Amino acid sequence: MTRIKQLRKFFNYTQEHLAKLLHVSRSTVAMWETTNQSPDYETLSHISQIFNIPPDFVMGTGIFSKWDDIIKYYDSVVWKLREMIPPTLTMPSFCEDKYLVAWLDTRLYFEPDEMQLARWFAFAVQDISITPSTECPESAQDATVEITFTPEFEALIRAEREKKNTSSQPSYTNTKEDLQAAFWGGEKDLSQEELDAMWDDVERFAAFLAEKKRQEKQND
Repeated sequence: MTRIKQLRKFFNYTQEHLAKLLHVSRSTVAMWETTNQSPDYETLSHISQIFNIPPDFVMGTGIFSKWDDIIKYYDSVVWKLREMIPPTLTMPSFCEDKYLVAWLDTRLYFEPDEMQLARWFAFAVQDISITPSTECPESAQDATVEITFTPEFEALIRAEREKKNTSSQPSYTNTKEDLQAAFWGGEKDLSQEELDAMWDDVERFAAFLAEKKRQEKQND
C-alpha cells in the first residue's frame, strides 16, 4: 500500500509512530507499505481519521483509482475545471478567501499540498475521464478531460450561478426612481406626469453633454 507510505512521509511520521497510533506492530505497517496486504476496515477508518483523508485515497479506489493520471495531466484537468466552475465560487472551508479555481490552480505549483487537493476531489468530483492526446508529444502531457461533479458540489454551482443571474438583472426602475428623488430634492409626491417630464429633460441634457464630449474629442 504505497499510499500509506506516502501519507506517513507527508506528515513526517515514522513507521513506529504510525504503528503506535494504530495499535499495531511496526512490521505490520512495513507489510502494508511493501506488499499488497491492506488494513482491515476498522484500521482503514482509523488511518482516514488520523490523516483526515478519504478511505478511497488510502485504498486507491473510486475517484482515486485515477489519481496518478489526475496528477500527471493536471494542466488539462485544471483547464476543464475552469470551464465548469464559476470563477466567483469560493470554498471557505478549503481555501479561506481565495476563489476556488485559483486555489485549485496553485495546489501543485506554488503551494504544493496534495492532501488538500485529494480532500477537495473526494468532496466535489464523482467521476473523471482522462484520455491522453495522441496529437502532442508524450512529454506535453495533454489530455481530453470529462468531469462529473457530486450532487453536493453541483448544488453549490447552481446556487452561485443563480446568485450571479439575480445580481445581474437590470434595476432600471429603482435606479430611475432614486435619481428622480435626488434631482428634485426627494419630492416623491409629484405626479407621474411631472416626474416623466422632468426625466425627459434630464435625458435630453445627458444627450447634449455626450454630444459635446464627442465633439471635443474630434477637435482634439
